[in-house]
Amino acid sequence: MKKLALSFLASSLIAGAAIAGGCDYHQEVTMASNKPVLMFQLDDMKLMKYTSSNGTILYIIKNIEGETVAKDLNQNQLASRYPEMAEKLEG
Repeated sequence: MKKLALSFLASSLIAGAAIAGGCDYHQEVTMASNKPVLMFQLDDMKLMKYTSSNGTILYIIKNIEGETVAKDLNQNQLASRYPEMAEKLEG
């Protein structure tokens, strides 16, 4: 009975190692939300933030009617073109 149990255990370990050995080529995927999220509204402008497909955080600015004023702005572009929004975002 002990031999049977040891044989089963050894077979299980060998089979597990063989199956796990095929996992060298795994792929990792980060599921970041690329749906724009409203950060805040300043006067008649809305600042929205989203994550691009390559993981970069970008911003969209829309007016009160929902029309896009600026899009795909990174943090530096936002600060240079809309300093009051960048200041509020940081503070």
